Amino acid sequence: MEEVELALWLKQAVRFLKPKGRLFVVHRADRLGDILAGLLSLKVGEVRVFPLWPRQGKPATRVVVAARKDAKTPLEVLSGLVLHHADGTYTDKADDVLRRGGALF
Repeated sequence: MEEVELALWLKQAVRFLKPKGRLFVVHRADRLGDILAGLLSLKVGEVRVFPLWPRQGKPATRVVVAARKDAKTPLEVLSGLVLHHADGTYTDKADDVLRRGGALF
């Protein structure tokens, strides 16, 4: 359960950003619509959605949403990342991000 409403949390987070500052939100994929609605109502731009899939062929369970204050770039959905192989081990890309600090996107 949320102690603070998501829309209010986003509003406060954006308020603390400097001009052109970036916000990153990691949240459940089923809340993506609420996150996008909140960010778009705040006139935040350069919104990028990066899905995280637990395994190939499974629905995304988490999303990373990046946004930039005072930017005009349109919404972009990125290719995302499959986290695990069928046997439960990390994919090479996920392993690189988690263990070696590789770029997520």
